[in-house]
Amino acid sequence: MHQNPLIAAIFLLFLAQGVSGLPISMAMRRHHGGHYRFRHRRPTVRSTTLISIGQGKSPVRQGTPAAPQIPVTVPTPTIPRIPVAVPPPSTPQTPVTVPAQPTPPPPPPPLAVGTGDISDHAKKFGWDPLKVIKGCGANCDLLKYLRKEEFLVAHNWVRVLFKLPLFTWDEKLENVAKQYAMQHYDDCKMVHSDLPYGENIFWGLRLHWTPSDAVYYWLEESKWYNFTNLQCTAPPGKDCGHFTQLVWKDSLRLGCALQHCRDPTKGMLVVCEYDPPGSYDNENPLDDNNAKHQT
Repeated sequence: MHQNPLIAAIFLLFLAQGVSGLPISMAMRRHHGGHYRFRHRRPTVRSTTLISIGQGKSPVRQGTPAAPQIPVTVPTPTIPRIPVAVPPPSTPQTPVTVPAQPTPPPPPPPLAVGTGDISDHAKKFGWDPLKVIKGCGANCDLLKYLRKEEFLVAHNWVRVLFKLPLFTWDEKLENVAKQYAMQHYDDCKMVHSDLPYGENIFWGLRLHWTPSDAVYYWLEESKWYNFTNLQCTAPPGKDCGHFTQLVWKDSLRLGCALQHCRDPTKGMLVVCEYDPPGSYDNENPLDDNNAKHQT
């Protein structure tokens, strides 16, 4: 043996490593007196060695056989497909501008041809359309014909009452009355004209008035007229001129028109023209007076 104990100890360590093949860890520790003492460290021995196989692969432990992997097929659930109705694209609608249509005049009221449908005033005058309807003929305007006859029946009832000559119908005067009534078709005002005829005008707010109604209210003015002094005592807004024209002895021809106004809420007009004209002031309507006014 080597005389130096330190060298001898190192030799023995290297000899032991060579025999067992195990690493030996040693540390020298100095003790008092200058001597060194070696301490053995138990080597750590791994049971397996990691071997890297291929780039990017997980290391596989050597010595432990890997369990075979059995592929498991997981069925994909079937989702039911619900058909969705897609509406067709809508075609844009182009607005259509409809020009405003003019408002037509209101239609005339229903024609009354039965005695049960006529007014009380018409009954007073004895107006019966069934008695005169046969005189209209095949191509006759029935409404126009019956209005003319009702005007005549009502006027002549008054003429008979005062023992005066009867009126005859004049188509010229009828056209004059119709034209003047149309002049007030928009405003429906009861304004007298400057025509060279006698003239009576009736205005009614409602559209049911008849020729007999107009004549009746003209006749009602007789309660304010005094044949003795030829004066009218009518209240403000009233007069007796319509009545005196009805009974003016020298007036012999008659023509009238009944016209509804454009705006139904404004009512209707009745216009009658008389020839020769009458109703002069301070003259008795029952006398022959027109000779005084001839030039």
